[in-house]
Amino acid sequence: MKLVKTALVIALASVDSMAAAESQVTLYGTIDGAVVVNKAKGGDATVSLEDGIAGGSVWGIEGSEDLGNGYSVGFLLENGFAMDSGTTGEEGKAFSKQATLSLSGNFGELAFGRMGGLASYEGSYSIWDASPFGTDYLQAGLGNTFVTGQINNNSIVYVSPEF
Repeated sequence: MKLVKTALVIALASVDSMAAAESQVTLYGTIDGAVVVNKAKGGDATVSLEDGIAGGSVWGIEGSEDLGNGYSVGFLLENGFAMDSGTTGEEGKAFSKQATLSLSGNFGELAFGRMGGLASYEGSYSIWDASPFGTDYLQAGLGNTFVTGQINNNSIVYVSPEF
């Protein structure tokens, strides 16, 4: 009986120490749609529900775990969907927008997985999506020569710390 009590105390103590670790998981989403009214001169007005007006509807799960000594591991799983029908963004992919695993520390951040290219309008690692006029290096002719503007599988990204 004493062995069972000791095992129970050890199990409860280990659960308490695991609960003390700093971790965070966030479920988020955006629904993108609009009611659109069209009327041509002399014609009838049509009213419709349109999906993806400003980029598309997404939902995602993001999490991080503090490993101690300034290191943390994180993940991001993000999927697109059609607001009006609920169908997934890209057939055959569970997380069509982004699916990454990352390690961060004083060295910077190293991420692996499915993510947007540097000139992509999607993803956490885009660097050229800042023009208020809708133009960037991708549209100015650089295209996919050096930097892709699409979602890429099996990618590796390194983000240096700020100097």
